Amino acid sequence: MTLSASLMPIVHVLPGTDLFCVGLVSIMAWARVASAHHYPSDVCVGAFLGGGLSYIASAYLLSPL
Repeated sequence: MTLSASLMPIVHVLPGTDLFCVGLVSIMAWARVASAHHYPSDVCVGAFLGGGLSYIASAYLLSPL
C-alpha cells in the first residue's frame, strides 16, 4: 500500500514512468507473497487502496489552478 501510494504522484506528474512503477509494485507484491508475509488478496487490496486514494489526492493537489 505504501509503495503504491508513494508512486502514484510520480506517475501523475511524469506519465512516462507508469510501466516502471507498475513493475516496481509487481516485484514488491511478489516478494511479499513469496516470503509468506501476506496473502495475494492482501497485496491486491493494499495496492488498490494505496493507489486509488493517492490518485485522488494527487489529482486534487497537483492539478493546475
